[in-house]
Amino acid sequence: LCRLIREIGEEALCEVCTMHPRFFIMSGGVELAGFGLACEKAVELLLAVDSLRLRAEGESQSFDFGALLAFLGKAVPREWLLPPARLTLAQFSFLLAQMKDTEPIDDVWPQQLTALRLDCHKLLPRYAKLLAAQGAEAAEKLISYILYRQLDKAERYGMEALCRYARFNVVFIYLLAAETQDLPEAVRRWSEQIEYDEENTARLIRACGRAPSSIL
Repeated sequence: LCRLIREIGEEALCEVCTMHPRFFIMSGGVELAGFGLACEKAVELLLAVDSLRLRAEGESQSFDFGALLAFLGKAVPREWLLPPARLTLAQFSFLLAQMKDTEPIDDVWPQQLTALRLDCHKLLPRYAKLLAAQGAEAAEKLISYILYRQLDKAERYGMEALCRYARFNVVFIYLLAAETQDLPEAVRRWSEQIEYDEENTARLIRACGRAPSSIL
């Protein structure tokens, strides 16, 4: 997809572009690596696999996300990694209010939020239908991966707040996909607005940590 690579060659890339969309974080003395979901190919690969599998450098055998959390001493109940099967109007309103409070990446973002708000009563059943069609495991995989990206913040915010943040964002992604009929693009669009903006990420983690249990 990169015009520089296509027309000049990979050697023309700067260090930032060479590493994109890879990320590296430290958690529990372990370096974790992955791909940011603003990259279309990263989204395609994540959505295509049945479950989230990880591999230690130099090892051929993979392991699941739960095994990593247990190894890091950060194991959480499985229900923390599952989105609500249905949304209430209060949950929907909280979700959009928090997203509206983030710094927009472009002029289109506020327009997308307005479109979601106007289609509220249509989107609530569409969300439930899409979630059921995709399956709980697919949503859990996405929640787990979004949480994985933020594990370096566990000491600062706590695992419950990070899990709430991950669930919150997957609910939003599914709502956006219910509106656009394009789940991969909903993931990518969310990522460039939230995942790649540290201030937006921190703002949402704090909001999710403070939210009542009935909301998240």
